[in-house]
Amino acid sequence: MRWAINSVYVVLFVLLMLILLLLEGLHAWHQMEQAQYDKLHRYGQLGIQGVVSNLRLTELAAQQAASAATAAIELGYATREGICEILHQSMLNMPWLFAASTTMEQNSIDTLDTYAIQHRGLQPTVHFDAGWYLGAENKPEPLENSLSDGKAYRYYYEETTFWEREYYKKLKAGSNIFISDIYTEQHSTKGPVPMMSVVVPVRAKGQFYGVMVFDIEVDALVGQINALNASIDGDIAVVTLAGDIIMTADAQLMDKPAELLGDLSAEHLAQASSQEAVEYIAETATGKCLRRMEKFDLLDSGRQWILIAQLPMKTLYAELRRLIWGSLLAMLIGVTLFTVASAYGIKRFSRQFGQLQRFVASMAQGQLATASNVAPLLVKSHRSIAT
Repeated sequence: MRWAINSVYVVLFVLLMLILLLLEGLHAWHQMEQAQYDKLHRYGQLGIQGVVSNLRLTELAAQQAASAATAAIELGYATREGICEILHQSMLNMPWLFAASTTMEQNSIDTLDTYAIQHRGLQPTVHFDAGWYLGAENKPEPLENSLSDGKAYRYYYEETTFWEREYYKKLKAGSNIFISDIYTEQHSTKGPVPMMSVVVPVRAKGQFYGVMVFDIEVDALVGQINALNASIDGDIAVVTLAGDIIMTADAQLMDKPAELLGDLSAEHLAQASSQEAVEYIAETATGKCLRRMEKFDLLDSGRQWILIAQLPMKTLYAELRRLIWGSLLAMLIGVTLFTVASAYGIKRFSRQFGQLQRFVASMAQGQLATASNVAPLLVKSHRSIAT
């Protein structure tokens, strides 16, 4: 009977431990899943910082050039050659730039504009443009369309429409920065080069004088994401709001639809575009993964992209397995100790109750001699019962 009681206790204890293990596993799963999403958030912030940092440096370079031009205009010694030299120095000092150029309003620099308009038969709304780009030997060279009469600039006639473009109109209307979409330029040695432009206005004496346009290769931004992907246990990708892949660990997916990343629909993109973040478990070609999508703005320019950070579910499963095995080991140790302790306790107390039964039976049958022999044992082993 004692072993039956003991086994009941052990079974109840094991069932209780299994229930507690199940509850702990569910709680741990939720906590680990949330911890992984928090990790994805940190990875996402690192990705955003990597993308924005290069754009920020480019913006600062453009602002510096615009400030130099503004100072020259306000002090009255600005010339086209001076503006060209500002751009040239920007290219020399900032090797990540692909090109630096300007488009200026008519009569914006000095009285030479008026002279040129009158003596060269130009239209009164003529603008001029100047700039440099990274040449074949990675040295700044004047833009071919900027050369005129030996000068590193030229006048544009009305049929030239730089000042009719979106960025020029926005900056002239009062905006402080414009960041272009990704576009492709043909380079003499590199071939087609994907790039972006950071454009800032030149303002002096309360008047709009033109813009500074600084171009960087998209590869400079992709390099930041690739370096991050190489250092984390997940993947980072960047897509446009329209669903085009800009940056990803797989170079073959560049400029492809975002749906090729796996389980990324137009609804997901719409949700990420309209709210702070989207978190879900995605089915990809390499298996399930935790995915977090977050929209971010490029230097408060109004140009927005979506950063996608994801971790394979096997990472979460591995942590859960470690927790389960640890809990099972703890339960096994607990069951073993409980079994030994309960067996010892039941054996001890069952012996005392057996002696008590013998004493009661002897007294009932009138066997006083036998009862007198059992009584000292009861007093010795269970003094409380005797009293």
